[in-house]
Amino acid sequence: MSYGFITDALAQRQAHGLLRNRSIAENISGREICLEGKGYLNFSSNDYLGLAASDELKKLTASFVGGQSFGSTGSSLLTGYHQSHHHLERLLCDWLVPDHSDEYAALLCCSGFSANVGTIKTLMNDANAVLIQDKLNHASLMDAGVEANAKMLRFKHNDMTHLNAKLNALPTSEIATSRAMIVTEGVFSMDGDQGNLSEIAKLVTQNKHTSKIDTLFMVDDAHGIGVLGERGSGTAHAHGLSSSDIDVRMVTFGKAIGTSGAAIVAKKPLIEYLLNFNRHYVYSTAISPLMANITAASIQIIQQQQWRRDKLHSHISLFQSLMSNFQHNDAYPSSTTAIQPVIIGEADKALKISEYLRNNGVWVNAIRPPTVPNGSARLRITLTANHTEQDIYTLCHHLNNAADKFLC
Repeated sequence: MSYGFITDALAQRQAHGLLRNRSIAENISGREICLEGKGYLNFSSNDYLGLAASDELKKLTASFVGGQSFGSTGSSLLTGYHQSHHHLERLLCDWLVPDHSDEYAALLCCSGFSANVGTIKTLMNDANAVLIQDKLNHASLMDAGVEANAKMLRFKHNDMTHLNAKLNALPTSEIATSRAMIVTEGVFSMDGDQGNLSEIAKLVTQNKHTSKIDTLFMVDDAHGIGVLGERGSGTAHAHGLSSSDIDVRMVTFGKAIGTSGAAIVAKKPLIEYLLNFNRHYVYSTAISPLMANITAASIQIIQQQQWRRDKLHSHISLFQSLMSNFQHNDAYPSSTTAIQPVIIGEADKALKISEYLRNNGVWVNAIRPPTVPNGSARLRITLTANHTEQDIYTLCHHLNNAADKFLC
């Protein structure tokens, strides 16, 4: 094999400043990271509550190791479904839909990507089905739409007028439209803003009544779970939605929860359908039983320790306050979540500012196309409960200096 097409594609990305690479993390905590022997303040972590390397979770993990299998030994439909999996699934239902948890079930998945792709492909496995997605949805949701048999439509980001127009334009006969599903994120991963969940829920209900089309509403709450809502129960609760307003919830464990894996939470018939027809689930080895126990322990910490959310939100407020004096204010679309983007525009400038920050002991990744649209390369700053106020002052000081150097 000549590898010509491979070297050409990589060279093209390199020429446009879009080539990706990895850095080996030698040590990491909620606020610091060590890469290639050098320590940095870490403002690129999704460990929003500082649990991933916490002493509490380490102690609990040690207590589980002696009596728990590391591997599940098979798929969930063979020998891979353990008591720890069942316990975590029930805990998720009690946490996310406490008013009707007995009517709900959960399905554990290896990753959020797998959960989204498997769920959407399975539920939208019909050429007459219509999938309607927010234009800025995560790549996993978009890939799922491309792979599904359904027709996929996209509405302008958080634009309810545009979404309503898409719904009103659907053919109303069952032959033309077997079912529809609207998908959005609770917190958008690159912009840090929140989906307009309450308005979407109203449009879903309205569409069911007027068109008689069976319409589902799915929320990917990867970046909202643990951080927003009462006891960290997520974006839906923070927006005042009831259990019946959302048909499908996807939550990941690798962000605020601090472990790995994901889950789909929905009413029992829908979960049973996925259990039987979702090929990603049926043919995948179940997640580690040990990791299921650790995840359950982390969720219990999240429910009990409100101070973690309080501290995170205090840091968000401080960052917003400091950025109100940012000289290039048009680059900062203020976010109320842990994700704080600074829009640079050109990929090469974003890389230069990221490098400048690293040279000053601050680790912030530059996010470039195709992850974000052309012309919207950015710094994706993430705040955690483990940061100190001084950390945030340090970040903003160097960020202002970098902007003065490269954006003027």
